[in-house]
Amino acid sequence: MEDQGHILVVDDDHDIRTLLGDYLRRNGFRATTVADGRGLWQAVDAGRIDLVILDVMLPGEDGFTLCKQLAVRTAVPVIMLTAKGDDTDRIVGLEIGADDYLPKPFNPRELLARIKSVLRRVRAVPPAMKAEAARALRFGGWTLDLEARNLVSPAQVVVALSGAEFRLLRVFLAYPNRVLSRDQLMDLPVGREADPLDRSIDVQVSRLRQRLDDGEALRPVDVDALLSAMVADEEASGHDMRLSGSAGAPFMGKPAGLRRLLQNLIDNAIKYGSDVEVAVGGASDQLAITVLDRGPGIPADALEQVFEPFRRLEASRHPDTGGPGLGLSIARNIAQAMGGDVTLSNRVGGGLEARLRLPRR
Repeated sequence: MEDQGHILVVDDDHDIRTLLGDYLRRNGFRATTVADGRGLWQAVDAGRIDLVILDVMLPGEDGFTLCKQLAVRTAVPVIMLTAKGDDTDRIVGLEIGADDYLPKPFNPRELLARIKSVLRRVRAVPPAMKAEAARALRFGGWTLDLEARNLVSPAQVVVALSGAEFRLLRVFLAYPNRVLSRDQLMDLPVGREADPLDRSIDVQVSRLRQRLDDGEALRPVDVDALLSAMVADEEASGHDMRLSGSAGAPFMGKPAGLRRLLQNLIDNAIKYGSDVEVAVGGASDQLAITVLDRGPGIPADALEQVFEPFRRLEASRHPDTGGPGLGLSIARNIAQAMGGDVTLSNRVGGGLEARLRLPRR
């Protein structure tokens, strides 16, 4: 039988890793099985690994930690094994660079199908991405180092990429000036076969966008014009909004990052409340923007918890979603990267007040 690749199984359960190793060998793969992170690195250093099957719950360093380290040190794809029904583990795994996940208990045939799917996408690099002579790709002042597998910003700051983020950026650079849909991205070697409702590719795109935002150069931003355009866009989409106040002098900041921050706050207000208002103000040393809505608000003891990535609230602001999700976490991260912060409070009479404060430079 043709050798289909070398799979490394990392699981502290002796029975599971033995059964998986035997099953993979019967289906044409070479398989190495280890119980922990120490065994993982020994196997990686000993020879080429085509894919790692990595359990989350491991002695010593857990699967999340090892996945992060793999993403930095190698481009080996990773499929994570998570506890049954634990959505947080699955999403965090994708967030830190895993290519796929599978909850326990699982059908070995499904795992085999996912392995083949990930390997097919990693290996099926389109011709536009095969630039053997090139060592770097450049775009908009950025440089993607194809050997070191990292990204260098216009300010010459090195930005580390996970394996999934690197492959995603290669795809975007291989198809310049084209809009790629979620379905197209899933068909290219950046993700996995997934249900159309699966959001893993969205997480990867969000992470990559944030990497690019972090390296954006500072320049003057007309905040009043920016917010007027954003409010007009929302009104054109059928959302009632009000804009009040003025930022005064231009704000020295990162235009794309600021727009994304504000859009996340506005989207959150529209999605979970109504009667949305954006109020602008501040002082000579500070820009202040407040996004207000009328709705159920957030339980007082959860006002900080909602900034945690993928935090799900039992007492949700919305009956269908289970919590504000990732947008607020990203908004705070961008604000803090600019030296400011986003805070939340409940309004008297119902609703939420999101306050953005950024220092003027």
